[in-house]
Amino acid sequence: YAAGLDVFNGEPTNIDQRYFELPNVFMLPHIGSASREARIAMGMMLLDGYEAIRNGGVAQNRVA
Repeated sequence: YAAGLDVFNGEPTNIDQRYFELPNVFMLPHIGSASREARIAMGMMLLDGYEAIRNGGVAQNRVA
């Protein structure tokens, strides 16, 4: 098993240092979506979800 952590409590200075020693943990200080490509993909997912709801369907990434 592994874990990907994208948001830290009190980031970036309040991270439990034991996480850095775990070989199956990948950590990013809340910058995982900071590329142009990722932002475009997020916008496209938003539009796809809006279109699905508008047509009576359900958004793919619905949270609640």
